[in-house]
Amino acid sequence: MLTDLHIHTTPRLSAARRWVGVLLCAMAALLPAACREGPAPAPGEGDGVIEIRVEGVPPEAQADLRVLGPGGYNREVSGNVTLRALPAGSYSIRINQITSGGFTWSALPLQRNITVSGNDTVHVLVRYSIATGAIALSIDGLPGGVSASVKVTGGGMTRVANGSVVLGNLSPGTWSISIDSLSAGGTSFTGSTSTPTVVVQASTTPVPVTVHYSNTLGTFILAASGLPTGDPAFSAFARLEGPLQTDSVYPFDQKLMLPVGTYMVSPVALTGNGRSFTPASGPALHILTNAGPDTLRIAYRELTTPLNLSIDNVVVSQAVQRPDNSIPLVAGREALLRAFVHADRPTTLSPIARVQIFDGNTALAILLLNPPDPVVSTVPLASDLSSTYYTRIPAAMVRPGLRVLVELDPDNKLGEAIRSDNVWPAGGTARAISTSTVPTFNLRLVPVVLNGDTGSVSEASVERYLSVARNLWPLADISAEVRRPFVSSADLLQPGDANGAWGAVLNELQALRTLDGAPPGIHYYGVVHTPYEMGVFGLGLVGSPVAVGWDGADAGRVAAHEWGHNFGRLHAPCGDPLPPNTDPAYPQLGAATGMVGWDAASNTLKPATLADIMSYCEPAWVSDYSYQAGFNFRQKPVSLRAAAPASPASPAAPAEGLLVWGRSTKAGLLLGAPAAIHSPGPTADFDNSHPSPSSATHLAQLLGPSGEILAELYLSAQTAGDGSSDDSYFAVVMPLTPEAEAKWQSLRVMETHGTRRSSVWLRDSVHTPDQN
Repeated sequence: MLTDLHIHTTPRLSAARRWVGVLLCAMAALLPAACREGPAPAPGEGDGVIEIRVEGVPPEAQADLRVLGPGGYNREVSGNVTLRALPAGSYSIRINQITSGGFTWSALPLQRNITVSGNDTVHVLVRYSIATGAIALSIDGLPGGVSASVKVTGGGMTRVANGSVVLGNLSPGTWSISIDSLSAGGTSFTGSTSTPTVVVQASTTPVPVTVHYSNTLGTFILAASGLPTGDPAFSAFARLEGPLQTDSVYPFDQKLMLPVGTYMVSPVALTGNGRSFTPASGPALHILTNAGPDTLRIAYRELTTPLNLSIDNVVVSQAVQRPDNSIPLVAGREALLRAFVHADRPTTLSPIARVQIFDGNTALAILLLNPPDPVVSTVPLASDLSSTYYTRIPAAMVRPGLRVLVELDPDNKLGEAIRSDNVWPAGGTARAISTSTVPTFNLRLVPVVLNGDTGSVSEASVERYLSVARNLWPLADISAEVRRPFVSSADLLQPGDANGAWGAVLNELQALRTLDGAPPGIHYYGVVHTPYEMGVFGLGLVGSPVAVGWDGADAGRVAAHEWGHNFGRLHAPCGDPLPPNTDPAYPQLGAATGMVGWDAASNTLKPATLADIMSYCEPAWVSDYSYQAGFNFRQKPVSLRAAAPASPASPAAPAEGLLVWGRSTKAGLLLGAPAAIHSPGPTADFDNSHPSPSSATHLAQLLGPSGEILAELYLSAQTAGDGSSDDSYFAVVMPLTPEAEAKWQSLRVMETHGTRRSSVWLRDSVHTPDQN
């Protein structure tokens, strides 16, 4: 690395030269730091000059020098500068490294000592050069949502990469690449690279390294015993359900290369030439390893008894359900009942089945189930509606006391010898299906006027925004209205939200909801029209009922996603959502739903491999994980306010409260104009509305003429599910006593943790709001 610091002296120049220097500094007003000087010495204190010239500094950065000298002289220098009127003596120039764009620049040596004489000018050249390098890691082969684990070691440190990334600011030298094996989705992955060691040089051009992960495979062979040999009618096959959402049918006596992990093996019954064979035992778990070929032997037995049909399970679903029916149904919403009936051998029969519906002990109805198409299967599939018996239970019958009893061939027209397995549940007593009443989903859609464009929403188009959420989330009764348009003061919406306009609109809606005196629990959803077709389309608070979305083609899907954030959900890991906003507990690989869903609108099933609605991937449905969490959130009691705020008072009336609203961003703490309104206390809807000082994110203080504290309020800002992790939002009402209302002069809001930034708004900015 070539670095220079050159020093030479020339005779002292005239006073005219000094004035030229002053003029140059005046012209360089755009770079004041380069000409900034410390306290000027007293007249006649010194006549020495140090002229510093800096080279090699990256365009977006400044030099970082400090000049120390006699009499406590201490001067910070960030660029070319001429230091004048210096007393004679010894000076030291300390040169600090510069960090910019993930790299470090340095000038060696890091300190130089010089002597200034009475009439000399000392010329110093500081030449910076790049001191560090980078490695560009490209990682592939992993399913969405699975984080890599690649360690880059060198220079006495280790950096860990969880995905493709440029690792900058690395010291020059040899770095080693090590790759950890991973377990995800019920299987294992190993990684490899053709460059296990790389030499990093001081350069802004990264050294490329590619790491490829591959699934660890095992050899699986299914073998049968007890079947006739040489008869193609008895070529066995089995259904395998296993890692990475595997769910397929595979033949026997072939080498199958499958991901290692645990499989549920369900052999299929066989019939032909007047004979029938069935597995001697039912489905079984088998662990496949990569330790050589793994053979699973399955014994068959010939059936000499009459055909037997049995009900394995019954599942009652709305958007999604687990096999044990552990997700509660929403009362007053239609449900799908499926009976998984299997035959112990291939058959051409499809007898009737019926379900008795009860409300507690009161019989409501008997419904016939649609039979499988074309016949009862030996292996009914969760993903195939036609392989099961099914019916739709009307919304009016889905009540908290719901109980069901399913019977197959209730009149025994088949004459089966075994009848006990023709009833579900076993024993013939109707089973309760957990059903709960959920609160009405109250929604106020707000057309947002922004830069001359108004979001397209009207009473006639409300269903366009509700249609997806109605099927996906635990909703039953919905009350929706369209508010009069709201005029936003935000900047033009940008595809990547570089200017923070999306967050500004969200924060305005948060304040508007409070100013409107909206009842607890009502959701505000702003509708905007974007000037682009690709980019950010929505933003919603996590756990608080305010969101905003676009009016484009998939407005319903965007709204359902943002309301998911309002229901407390973070992102499911697919489609590269911001890591701080991704749910680390999401259980399925690649944000797969993991359970078959049901779309009531089209009466179709949704595969378990679809992405969760809370991811950035499509097509999407809702997982049992997200649905259950959304259900639990919606069942929480809403924190009631002491009374709903009245409409804005006349200017002469005393204010009872002050709207305090704003947002914390990477750029700083931004306060909106406080608004005097009638409200008896803090207004918010969820548990964080009255935080303790230790858990609060901000403290709002009302200050008097002498800076005395007249009132204060701790508050917790909410984050937005799709926004920057640096941003948070708040809108609360601070109660005002008559004394505080009369005396206060300024509002101060400060962070309670971290950088503890603060922002102040003066009283003359307060107004009685016009909630346009």
